[in-house]
Amino acid sequence: MFNIILMGHGELGITMKKSAEMIVGKQKAVKTIPFYEGEGIETLEEKIEKANNNKENDLLIVCDLYGGTPFNSACSYCLKHKDQNIIILSGMSLPMVIQILLGNNSKSIIDVINDIEKDKQLYIKTYMWKVEKTLNNSEGDDL
Repeated sequence: MFNIILMGHGELGITMKKSAEMIVGKQKAVKTIPFYEGEGIETLEEKIEKANNNKENDLLIVCDLYGGTPFNSACSYCLKHKDQNIIILSGMSLPMVIQILLGNNSKSIIDVINDIEKDKQLYIKTYMWKVEKTLNNSEGDDL
């Protein structure tokens, strides 16, 4: 089992955990970190330190946007804690979080990440019904 932190802009991590729990049940071991306007990398690093209360286990930090402040603060935290195995994953989505939670009890952190890398294209699907306009509108109409 490994530690999991969900973090993103606003309360996305909190909401993502609640949504995932509707499907897979309560997740006591998952921590969430909100990021509010006006907070900086240092504040988020302090929140990660507080949430990462079991440094014996590997840590998976799941963030919303690659290169966003939550992701950058997780990277900064990681560089300062080289004694712990830490993986940072961006692009948080509900299917991804569910896959992580389902694998946490039976798989290593590396196996879960490998599964996500293999399955990530399954997360986004498009369904179109009677689409009238396209981005390549040949009639010259403004969209």
